[in-house]
Amino acid sequence: MITPIQKRQKQIKDHFESLAEANKEACQTYTEEELAVILSFMEKVTMIMDQENEKLMAERR
Repeated sequence: MITPIQKRQKQIKDHFESLAEANKEACQTYTEEELAVILSFMEKVTMIMDQENEKLMAERR
């Protein structure tokens, strides 16, 4: 189990807030249609990477 370190919570929160804001700004440069295409592509690429990773892991067994 992972236990959070209390003294680092603000630092981590700040990092993710900054990351979320940067992502929001990046997304605002695309139309909804463009974002839908990007999302579809990312889902397909993620699925391919998962499948290829499974193949590699099976070869190591």
